[in-house]
Amino acid sequence: MASQKRLLGFVLLGHLYITLPALVLWLGLPLLAYLLVAPFGWWWTGLAAAAALLAGYGIAWRWWGWTVTHWRIRSFGSLDEIDWLRLEVLAERYLLTWPHGHPAEELEVRTGDQDRRIREVMERNSDLRAMEKVFFGFDTPRRYGYGLTRKSLYISLGSRLLVVIVATASLFFLPQPYIGLLLMAVVFYPSRDFHMYRHLSFRGSAIELSDAGVVLRVPKLSVHYWHDCRAYRLYEHERLLVLEGGDGAEESIDLAYYQIGDYRRLASVIDVYIERYGEKVSHSVFN
Repeated sequence: MASQKRLLGFVLLGHLYITLPALVLWLGLPLLAYLLVAPFGWWWTGLAAAAALLAGYGIAWRWWGWTVTHWRIRSFGSLDEIDWLRLEVLAERYLLTWPHGHPAEELEVRTGDQDRRIREVMERNSDLRAMEKVFFGFDTPRRYGYGLTRKSLYISLGSRLLVVIVATASLFFLPQPYIGLLLMAVVFYPSRDFHMYRHLSFRGSAIELSDAGVVLRVPKLSVHYWHDCRAYRLYEHERLLVLEGGDGAEESIDLAYYQIGDYRRLASVIDVYIERYGEKVSHSVFN
């Protein structure tokens, strides 16, 4: 699977030899006409500039229709099938191409073989979009993120502080220190919450699912790539996601601290991403 940076490189290259020359043709011809006809008076200058603007507009569209076809052939031909839809989505997002079925698509200049190859790509991408709508009811977002469950962490932290206050008071005012020491031991008993308190100020998506994989930003930054996954198990009550790699190795992701309200919806999100980018799908929401 190609990296996001490589796909963005294809889009940037397309803008350099498609969009930029098209804009130069569209806006440069009126400027050239103005410079050439300016000595003959404002009437002829305005008429020449308007004619050049219309001519430049038509030539620019013609240039776009010819070059975007070559860009599609070269770009899609350089990528694996799993990256075709990702590239198409990026090209539409950054205004290099129009959505499939848009009237502007009719302006593309294609030979019979080019048209067949491009339509194969578009039809496969349309099938993937249809599959996403079955799972989601809408197109897959570029990123699907969940924030931290701050409320439970604040309650946990507040409870510990309250017990610390009671324990401190017990140590100073009770004749025997045993109750205070016992409460202190309870407060400072090792817990997963200790690793999360320092992230209470974090804003944004603490865990994020994207076309690359599962990105964890809290408690520490880590990435689990879809192309390394062959199956997964999602445990709702234990709040645990287990990703199984092609070599049988398993990676567990603790979901207890993320704002995940619907685990079946989460399973649908993972289904789509692994179906597209993973080795094999095996899914279920347990218990």
